[in-house]
Amino acid sequence: MQSIYSEASFDWKRVRGRDTSVEFLTGLRREIGAYRGGRTLESHERSAGGNGFVTLVHEADYERGRGKELFLWRINGQQPQLARYRITIGGVAHEWPTPAPRPLANSPLPF
Repeated sequence: MQSIYSEASFDWKRVRGRDTSVEFLTGLRREIGAYRGGRTLESHERSAGGNGFVTLVHEADYERGRGKELFLWRINGQQPQLARYRITIGGVAHEWPTPAPRPLANSPLPF
């Protein structure tokens, strides 16, 4: 969980600190259990001059249920950095960080 935070984008870090992020991710892992597998349902890309966003929507199976995940990656040059994560499992959505970072203008992202 520490490495997820350390490799996250400035969008993530400006909203939530290391301890709060690690606490959220650890608690979520306890709640849903280990990842068992999944598949990507869709992806979107929006870039400008080597910078932009990539969104992946993933269907995932966990020990305690099936969920739908959304990952928002900020692309700075060639380096992807996690900017936002949302999972809906058992009808309950968990999102981090909140409030969400602002995507590029006219972005095709689903939020």
